[in-house]
Amino acid sequence: MKIYNLKRFSKPEFLRQINPKRLLAFLRKFPQGEAAVNDREIDYDFLSEILASPEPGADTSIFDALAMIDAISNDGNFDLLRRLIENKSYAGKLGDDVTAADLALTIWLYEPELLENVLNWHDRCYPRSFIYFRGLLVPRRYFVPPKPSLLRRLTRSLNKVFQRKKRGRNIKVTVLDESEEYQFMIRKGEPYSRDSAIKENGSSGSIYYRPERFDLVVLRPKIAELRLAIHRKAPWLIEAYRTLFGYVFYGEKEYFSREDVFTLNPLLSEGADTLVCRDVPGIDEVTIVQLKFRTQHGEIYAFHGPGGLGMLKNLKNDVLTNGEIVSAKFKVRLASSTADRMVTVKDGNMAEFKYDADGEIIEKWLIKRKFKNG
Repeated sequence: MKIYNLKRFSKPEFLRQINPKRLLAFLRKFPQGEAAVNDREIDYDFLSEILASPEPGADTSIFDALAMIDAISNDGNFDLLRRLIENKSYAGKLGDDVTAADLALTIWLYEPELLENVLNWHDRCYPRSFIYFRGLLVPRRYFVPPKPSLLRRLTRSLNKVFQRKKRGRNIKVTVLDESEEYQFMIRKGEPYSRDSAIKENGSSGSIYYRPERFDLVVLRPKIAELRLAIHRKAPWLIEAYRTLFGYVFYGEKEYFSREDVFTLNPLLSEGADTLVCRDVPGIDEVTIVQLKFRTQHGEIYAFHGPGGLGMLKNLKNDVLTNGEIVSAKFKVRLASSTADRMVTVKDGNMAEFKYDADGEIIEKWLIKRKFKNG
């Protein structure tokens, strides 16, 4: 049996934080839940025993559902869950006295697939590898917020592209309005796959299915920037997101240009001064981990360790001439964490680092050192 992390849901004091009517509606969908209901009253102690010690071979549906609800229902996700139910027909039944667990459980009751999709996004949050695009300062090109009609247009346009690429018309877009950015979670289908399988009667057979994957596209209107974290970075998919997000929200397919967002030239021109971080609150130290340099003839030199920048400078002038640093990996020591962060910048429009609250600090440093066009 799968091991479930149900520490909070198995405690009576936590279970009592959930609206009893909603919890009752949830429990009645499962045999184990019904066993804890007595004449429309919930036996919280017995319920907590059931959840804390599932019997071997028992139906795991209730545990799967509760594990999903538990994983997303911390207080930090309250606003995320609240935004998910905005404009939903069932939202009016909730009232104002709701907890994060109430919201998560209610979404599960009405739209379990939506909660599962958000949890998939939440589990892979925060992605580490991004492709960036800059918006052009085109006169009279204004950002239009993602209202339902625009989301439908985006979905239709993406479905056409995916259908041409033999991936079906299965696009589903969920948008979250975060601080100064819109996060689009895009469910998509992969090419069909056929695998061998064992049937219920024990015989061998095969299953034919379309795998489900998720991409994250982040739009930052204030600085006109598009950030992609996508599964399998196929050129056609990158182009589809770049052009269609520009077309739908700015009325211009080429609004997000192919111009470079990142450059590593400051490492050559400024040297060790690029590692300065005292002007960025929250960062204690930055060191070089790895540098890759490409000569004009296409040869690649790799330098490892804090001395990499000095070794690069020691190359002969004829090797350095017309060459470029194509990638740099930095180790960033943050004031808020005991673990160092690894940050990789690739000349052009790719970067790899965990994008969370500390990631925003890292991005400020990249802008101040002129590695990233702000």
